[in-house]
Amino acid sequence: MSLIRPEIAHGLSRWFSATWEAVLVAALASLGLWRLLVAITPVGQGVGILLLLLAGLAIVTFRQRARFRRGRGGPGVVQIDEGRISYFGPDGGGFVALNLLSGIDLLDHGRTWWLTQEGGEAVAIPTTASGTQALFDVFASLPGFDMPATLKALEGPQSRRRLIWAKSETGTVHLLN
Repeated sequence: MSLIRPEIAHGLSRWFSATWEAVLVAALASLGLWRLLVAITPVGQGVGILLLLLAGLAIVTFRQRARFRRGRGGPGVVQIDEGRISYFGPDGGGFVALNLLSGIDLLDHGRTWWLTQEGGEAVAIPTTASGTQALFDVFASLPGFDMPATLKALEGPQSRRRLIWAKSETGTVHLLN
């Protein structure tokens, strides 16, 4: 019997699953603060301020990554290798080439990524599958992809299907509804 309710434990695991991120931020902030306090010259103080700013940027990035994580223990495994997203699941799977990626949808009330590539082939990836945190970097690298809007869509009221991003003939267009 656990002393923590399952939904609370699940929420906490999203935020603390990558403790190295917290350690990195704490180390940067501590070093920056120490450098700022002991520096005699303006250059030394500038280095301290720069380290504190880097720690602040890291906090913003790590917070976005934590919001992107939907949990663990879902079916299947996601791998990113040589410009290709691979999903291996218990009921199937598939591959999507990044240069052929034409659309990203969020299905099943925010529980499934639907990646479509040119030619109409698509792969459904549960948001809780092992390795889905790697999709954060892939999605963020797409031209026109709006990560804050996507994070809001993941956390907000869900519809059955929501178009997140699409590539058009004239270029890449972000189409978050």
